[in-house]
Amino acid sequence: MLNLKKILLKIRYLEEEHKDCEDLCNKAKIEIEKFVRQTHSDLNVFDKDLDKDYSKKTSEALKNNNEREISKRIDNPQWTKKLFRKIAMITHPDKVPDNLDQSVKDKFLSMYQKSKILIDEGDYVGLIIIASDLNIDISSLEIKDSKIFKEKQSDLERSISELKKSIYWIWFHSSDDKRNEIIKEFIKQSGWTSKEAMRKKSRSGSGKHPGKSIGWARSKINIVNKKSD
Repeated sequence: MLNLKKILLKIRYLEEEHKDCEDLCNKAKIEIEKFVRQTHSDLNVFDKDLDKDYSKKTSEALKNNNEREISKRIDNPQWTKKLFRKIAMITHPDKVPDNLDQSVKDKFLSMYQKSKILIDEGDYVGLIIIASDLNIDISSLEIKDSKIFKEKQSDLERSISELKKSIYWIWFHSSDDKRNEIIKEFIKQSGWTSKEAMRKKSRSGSGKHPGKSIGWARSKINIVNKKSD
């Protein structure tokens, strides 16, 4: 039982580190997207990903995601069902005493909702952690597959490593000069300096494009480059 406690402590630590990395990368992602969109607008160039309607794409993405969620449902081991019932007996809104503080009720509700998601996704280690937080005896759990702990730890470590290699992590830890280099490289890789990109955006017509000249777009690129020098 002591080993299980140590394993759970390690996984808790990794989950906290993973959350910190995700929060940092999400913050950097917002900054980058804002910077890219502003630069895209300033240069007045055409980009197929930034200049198209996302409504249909978003709808299709949600549909595909729902289909994946349905196909992902699995038959949970018996011990996980028993454990979920024990968690529900404490955290379900119908089981929570009315005289408890609202903040405690909200915490129980959050734990109940999270435990539902975890068992649906097959994240049994997360379910055990919630049970442990509720002081539910987990010593009697008939866990036949101990690999779930190693897999959970490995998944977290791999995800943390990927986050720390991402452009968002690099951006967050970069100086202003380095960030300007990243944006310049993005502009180059996106083909915004090509004649085709500037020609499409500079044409007059319906839509949000102001129809500036190609020469005007090129002068804007020079301004961006001078700022980053």
